Amino acid sequence: MNKTQVVKLRKEKGWTQETLAERAHVTVRTIQRLEAGQEVSEETLKAVSSALSVTVNELFDYVDASEREETLMVQSKNQTTRPSTDYSDDKKRKERRPITNFWEFAARFWWLIFPIGWFIGWVLPSLIHALR
Repeated sequence: MNKTQVVKLRKEKGWTQETLAERAHVTVRTIQRLEAGQEVSEETLKAVSSALSVTVNELFDYVDASEREETLMVQSKNQTTRPSTDYSDDKKRKERRPITNFWEFAARFWWLIFPIGWFIGWVLPSLIHALR
């Protein structure tokens, strides 16, 4: 795990992100990404390190495994746990209010239109034809 030192180096020189971007011939957004620790190209790293008069290695502060483990432990302790799933909503869904008109029925049981249509369109005429 590595932490970027670009912010520290930039502020030591008294530069803004815009100034560094201009001197490194990159966009301000690229500097923002680099300072946020996001991936950037090797060419970008070389350009920024050249503008800051440091090596590419000096742009990063390498963290050893024990420090990384401590950092992760602190972060995991500080995270809030996800709330357990509340299944009371399922009970509320089952306890729906009664249907008072056709449109409420149609909205809740719209899928019944297909089997009823099949019955009326194919089975019922077949039965009537068979009974004649």
